[in-house]
This record gives sequence, structure tokens and C-alpha cells, in this order.
Amino acid sequence: MTRLAVNRKLSDLRSARDRHAVSATSLAVSEARMHALQAARALCQSVAESVQASTHKQVAGLVRRCLDAVFGSGAFGFDIRFEQKRGRTEAKLLFTHDGNEIDPVEAGSGGAMEVAAFALRLACLTLSTPQPRRLLVLDEPFKAVSQDNLPAVRELLEALAADTGTQILMVSHHEALRTGTVVTL
Repeated sequence: MTRLAVNRKLSDLRSARDRHAVSATSLAVSEARMHALQAARALCQSVAESVQASTHKQVAGLVRRCLDAVFGSGAFGFDIRFEQKRGRTEAKLLFTHDGNEIDPVEAGSGGAMEVAAFALRLACLTLSTPQPRRLLVLDEPFKAVSQDNLPAVRELLEALAADTGTQILMVSHHEALRTGTVVTL
């Protein structure tokens, strides 16, 4: 091999070593970024799970409180099941009656769905950020609740309004729900 050929080969070798060094540095930087992103993702997941647990506690607790106040302790249960689907967390609302999971819409639950819907609206209002003026406007919200349970609904509304600082404006034909300032039209 001639001296010129050897010099070309040495030049090619140096060039290859330089490209390798650049690639190795680029790989190290990419791996460091990947590890940082994985750590950030883990932190975000941890924070999200913490917020999810706190929100679950507040929402499910309020719904259970309302159901217990109207229908008696333990008559209806409520829980939220969080499931990972399609890269997102989805929430499924679960109702139970006598220990069995039910669909309150199909089960004719005697107004339990209306009470739970009211509690969910109130939970959304109290969890909102920034805090809006706490005003809840309701139009015949408890029409499926039996007459026997309406006094418990009235007491619940009074207690929740005081506890959460929420003003409730309600249209209703039920005399048993009259509380606070009543305007007859």
C-alpha cells in the first residue's frame, strides 16, 4: 500500500472516530433527556393520582352524604372507579343498592339519581378554580323523590348551603321543600 493510501485510510479512521464521538455524545444527551422526561412523567402521574384521590374523596363523600341524608345511611352507595383507557383516565360512576351495583336510571331508584345529580353539581361548583360565586340554580330538582323523603331533602339543602357557602335558588311545587326566602309566583 502506498503512503497516500495509508494517509487516506488514517484520515478516514479519524473521521469515523470523530463521527462516533459526536454520535456517542448525542446518544448520551438523548438518554439523559429520556430519563428526565420519564422522571417528569412519573412526577406528573404522582401529582395526578394525588389530585384524583383528593377529588374522589370530596365528590364521592358529598354524594354519599346526600344519599344517606335523604334515603338513610347505607341505603344507596356511590363510588367512582378510575380506569386507564386510550392513554387517558376515565371515571365511571357506580351506584349500589343493598350491596349490589345498579343502574339508577333503569332501577327506578326513587329519586336517588336526582339526589346524586344535585350532589355532583354542587361538587363541581365547590371544586371550581378560580372560585366562582357559589350560586346553584335548580328547576324542579327532586320531582322523583318520594313525599316521605322531601323533609330530609329540605334539611339537606339547608345544611349544604350553610356548609359550602352556596346560595341555592330553586323552583319547586313541593311545599315540603320550602325553606329560606320563598317567592310565590
